[in-house]
Amino acid sequence: MNDLNTFILSLLLNVDPQITGGILAGDIIKAVNGKNLVGEAVQITNGLITGKENTKVTLTIYRSKTNSTFTKTFIRKVINIPNVETEN
Repeated sequence: MNDLNTFILSLLLNVDPQITGGILAGDIIKAVNGKNLVGEAVQITNGLITGKENTKVTLTIYRSKTNSTFTKTFIRKVINIPNVETEN
């Protein structure tokens, strides 16, 4: 199930659960609004997920931990992600 042509949510650290809607690190987005993502570039996937604020997007998600697939609809919101700085 975890092939290179699927969009993997690999990092969701310190993010408010209300924002992530229960999506967990390692979940795989298999489809956006019914469009299968197999073979799609990350840029295309990102373009399908993002959109105008307060519009709906439906994700089909595979969770390997429970070997389950489920669909969840979200209302798009602006999410501010802080920059991480390192010391040289």
